[in-house]
Amino acid sequence: MADGFQRIYSRIAPHLLVDSVALGTTRPSGDPDAPAFEEAGAFTGLERRSYSWQRSYTTDTWLDELPTHSGHRTLPPEMLAIVLEKVGELIEGLGGEIVVEYTTAGLFGERR
Repeated sequence: MADGFQRIYSRIAPHLLVDSVALGTTRPSGDPDAPAFEEAGAFTGLERRSYSWQRSYTTDTWLDELPTHSGHRTLPPEMLAIVLEKVGELIEGLGGEIVVEYTTAGLFGERR
């Protein structure tokens, strides 16, 4: 599946391959807010936690989701239409459903 997305985006919108939540190419870069919370002194016991989870999408639900991601929102309408068409064809060819893996991260602490 990843190879199929790579081929589609390499041809139509290669800039989205670099940093896209929808395509899974965004990587956590640390938590820039943690030092600010520590310096403020309003919280104790700061702890970073992350949770991995998955969600299944049908072709239609993924095609509804995709344009809500910022990189896709900036595509010219004609380009977005082509991306959606090709992605839809790919997912249909895979049985009409994909599973997307997510990681949700947060910084937790107790207010002083």
